[in-house]
Amino acid sequence: MLGKQESNLGAQNQEINGLAIEELKDFDNEAMRELFQDKGLVEEGEQISTDDFEAIKNRAKVLLQGHKPLSSEAALIKACVDRLRLVEKIGQEKMKTLSEETLRAIFYAERGVDFNNDELKMFKNSPLPMDEWIAEREKIRESLH
Repeated sequence: MLGKQESNLGAQNQEINGLAIEELKDFDNEAMRELFQDKGLVEEGEQISTDDFEAIKNRAKVLLQGHKPLSSEAALIKACVDRLRLVEKIGQEKMKTLSEETLRAIFYAERGVDFNNDELKMFKNSPLPMDEWIAEREKIRESLH
């Protein structure tokens, strides 16, 4: 019985992600720039190359081929953060200035964990880097269950 439920859930996730992949086609470079500016990932006027936009969109498609159900915007946000980390344009200080909504999308896409606003505020005030904080928070959550 559990195997069938997992199979149905997997099929639903694939359907959700398939729709999100189709929605990615609607995001041109300007729409992605607006999304990233709105979420505080890039500043107005900050240079983003055509190669960066292409890499971000391709990374978003890869994320959407995974097992986690993601929206097209969440996949693009996570892909943008991955790209910024790769080119060393985003650090821990910047991550801690992002809104709870943006952090929630990044954390869910990265780890499949949906942190609440209180937890996200704790992250922002923590001296730990993101990966360490997530690992510690997951241990605490597991110990409570």
